[in-house]
Amino acid sequence: MSKIVFAAAAALAATVAATASALAWERGPVQSDQNLRFARAYVERARDMLSHDQADYGGHRVAAMTDINEARADLTTALRYDHNKGDAVLPAVTLPGPVDAADRNWVRGQHRSNENIEFTRRYVEKAIDTLSHDREDYGGYRVKAIGELEQARQQLTLALQSR
Repeated sequence: MSKIVFAAAAALAATVAATASALAWERGPVQSDQNLRFARAYVERARDMLSHDQADYGGHRVAAMTDINEARADLTTALRYDHNKGDAVLPAVTLPGPVDAADRNWVRGQHRSNENIEFTRRYVEKAIDTLSHDREDYGGYRVKAIGELEQARQQLTLALQSR
């Protein structure tokens, strides 16, 4: 009798595990898309922040912006890869606030630019971390974006060292 109960319990456990795995796969791409949207929002914020800096930092700021723009394009392509209409929406949490959106023409002074480079590097690192924990490939665009963001992080580090 105990063998029958044990076999039934094992079969039930296998069924539950298979069902949970199927449900996780079903939810996986949606969560993965959300990760891409958050990473793209971090990239948007980093791009916006760097655009207001005064100093060039020996060309490193511009090089970082180029890498960030390339990552931004790759993340947009990655989001469109599965043709989900909701992928065009960025999470409101990390979008620029109303002050940033209202005045796009202001420029930071040198001291604030130095602080901003460090702060922007943290946004780039958050995007890299978010993308690194994603399990979907999106036609290789996710990995390509990670590489470009790592280059941007290196350029921002060099910018900080050049001041």
